[in-house]
Amino acid sequence: MSELQFEIDIPFEGRSARARLRLLAWGDVAATAGPLEATSPEYRERQFRSSVFRALETFDGKKLFGKRLDALMADAPAVAAILYARYQLHTKLRAMGRVFARCPRCNAGEVELSLLGLFNALGVLPPEMISADFACFLQPAMGTFGLLEPRPKNVHYASQLRFELPSKIAGIPSPGITSGKLRPIDYRVEQAAMEKWEVHEVSVTAPAWWRHGNASFEATLRYIVGTYDVDPTMELTPDVFVKMPAADVYFLDAAYWCTHFATVPEHAPQRTCPQCQTSFLPLSQYGYAT
Repeated sequence: MSELQFEIDIPFEGRSARARLRLLAWGDVAATAGPLEATSPEYRERQFRSSVFRALETFDGKKLFGKRLDALMADAPAVAAILYARYQLHTKLRAMGRVFARCPRCNAGEVELSLLGLFNALGVLPPEMISADFACFLQPAMGTFGLLEPRPKNVHYASQLRFELPSKIAGIPSPGITSGKLRPIDYRVEQAAMEKWEVHEVSVTAPAWWRHGNASFEATLRYIVGTYDVDPTMELTPDVFVKMPAADVYFLDAAYWCTHFATVPEHAPQRTCPQCQTSFLPLSQYGYAT
């Protein structure tokens, strides 16, 4: 956790101001995840202001709202510094997560991978979490993917994929899951989850983005259906993920997409089991259960 910087100094009105960054939850960003360019100017302005407001716990030791927020929004270098620092905090935390791929032969040895390790296995970068201009969080890959492409058949794949989320590794308390295992998504179970939790009308008990066609909601359902052996005292619901750190959810999103849905090159480099020296791809052979 020492490499995660929450306290930052930013230029503001000709002086140095002290700001404390907020660790955002999935529920803070899920409703508005996506490029602001596709929205109206009025909506973009409101969301941009809200994004800066939510990024900080305190500014100069005080809560940020009203005239203080107005003054900050009028200072472009200060806003840019805050958004860049938010980007660094959340991307560094997401990078701490780990996937462990079990050998399909001995079923004992595991290969440990970061998102960078998955990139090395696939030759494809994990999905981005934040836009290139640092202004907004992006839609999760698990809510926007297309048709599955066949994976190479002449190689072995991991017999099991388990994960440890960034907050657990960083020692940050989380109200949600912190570790578990990944499995192919059962389409029928996914559809049942949609019917169970989709919001069809305005509700005071569920967010408006819990609806069919919303990338954040559909991705959240896939996290529920595609994970198992998590906290045995916890029933997985969309609300569990709403409360989790956004970096945890985006790590799970990237890890699942890379191991189950990303296109795998025919000659993707394999990993070697530390126990029996078997070569295998640290990925799942299937994205949807067959």
